[in-house]
Amino acid sequence: MFRASLFARMWVIARSSKEDIDLETVIGTYEFAYTNRNLLQPDGSTYPTTDKSTVIHMLENLVNTDANATPELCEDEPSCLVVDGMAVLHETMAVKNFNDCKDLGVSYVKLTDLKARGYDQVRVIFDNYTKAPSLKEGTRQLRRGKIKGTRSYIVGSSTRIPDKRTFLTSNDIKDSLTLYLAEQLIGTSTSAK
Repeated sequence: MFRASLFARMWVIARSSKEDIDLETVIGTYEFAYTNRNLLQPDGSTYPTTDKSTVIHMLENLVNTDANATPELCEDEPSCLVVDGMAVLHETMAVKNFNDCKDLGVSYVKLTDLKARGYDQVRVIFDNYTKAPSLKEGTRQLRRGKIKGTRSYIVGSSTRIPDKRTFLTSNDIKDSLTLYLAEQLIGTSTSAK
């Protein structure tokens, strides 16, 4: 309802304004998009979310959690699992120390395959670690604290993991590691066919 009347509201405001508003210029210059009112404070300003965990908690509070509810899937419909690639990496590294990226890659693929059981398709999504000023980078810096990052290098099977805590502090290493893990996933999925 609100989305459909956005232009009508703009038109009323433009017509009732004391200033002369050139609608052609305004529409051609500014992006008009519907913003869900749940993302706004009562005064109309947006919630000041500076980290992902705050957004996640806000979203979790919006969900009606019923322990007995199960999603209804039709057996004829294909199912798809979307996996946060870095979350699986952190889960993998939390339970075991790895000497090199080859061992990490094998465990990563096994855990992803375990999560993918029962699904027709799996999509593993990684963040973009090449964009420096981002919301995620601010969250990472807060999480990292004063830990000095490690040097950057290209990750391969023989790349050693001296300390798992400092290994993931460099965005360049994360970028290279996500490419390496994606190659491991692709190689395993194509060899399984």
